[in-house]
Amino acid sequence: MGHLAIKNLSKIYGSPDSTGSVVALRDVTLEVQNHQFCAILGHSGCGKTTLLNIAAGFEPPTTGTVAVDDVPIRVPGWQNTMIFQDYALFPWMDVCQNIAFGLEMKKLPTHKRKDITRHYVDLVGLVGFENKFPHQLSGGMRQRVAIARALAVQPHLLLMDEPFAALDAQNRTILQAELVRLWEETGKTVIYITHSIEEALLLGDRCVLMTAQPGRIKRVIDIPFSHPRDVIAMVQHAEPAVGAEPGRSHRCACCEHRAGRREEDRREHRPRQRRERPDDARAARRRHAREAV
Repeated sequence: MGHLAIKNLSKIYGSPDSTGSVVALRDVTLEVQNHQFCAILGHSGCGKTTLLNIAAGFEPPTTGTVAVDDVPIRVPGWQNTMIFQDYALFPWMDVCQNIAFGLEMKKLPTHKRKDITRHYVDLVGLVGFENKFPHQLSGGMRQRVAIARALAVQPHLLLMDEPFAALDAQNRTILQAELVRLWEETGKTVIYITHSIEEALLLGDRCVLMTAQPGRIKRVIDIPFSHPRDVIAMVQHAEPAVGAEPGRSHRCACCEHRAGRREEDRREHRPRQRRERPDDARAARRRHAREAV
């Protein structure tokens, strides 16, 4: 369960015929298989979050279709859960109540809600914090609650909108590893929005590159590395560039040119020439005029 199919999808804000309309997405076609981890990478404003909102049922497309397991998505539902960047926890609920919220909406019996909640508290490593409120938790712990709440309802599709962007580097690294572990244990289909190439390489089975506005699919790349991953190790084992000497870092021609200029200046101890300013030129002309008189 969790096969996502997006066909010829476009999203236009405003009337398509008006001059003030904004084309957020244009002719997007994408297919994500069951149990796949798909990272969507692109610049700010290219429509990544808009695409995720449409897949969650929060807003309709202007044209095209979105379906999960051949069922069209028109309204939000527990089948496609979203994890936001800002946690979106209920501040008046404790950890267990936040995790159990979706289960209550599914009208599960109380004893089942308690059993499922206890399982996911343990799964995300929050044992001992069951009765804490969001303001008593760190940012990383709040995001663990949000992940547990999303997984508890057994969704077909897990949609994640830069969930670790607000965290410090250490917590981000820890939660990235935890997310991969949870994904492997639960087997969910994950659509993950990110700005980071490193994060896409660390987490994804596939990486979808989007163009700037209006957003289109530029390229889909299958990532051929098994989990767990190390970006530094992947770079070190990458195929060397054509013509590159062993042991040398791979740099583009522009970088090599700038590096060569800097090295040449350093060897010859040449100071950089200062660009002559207009004031200097006028002063020189006045000095020459006085000397001529």
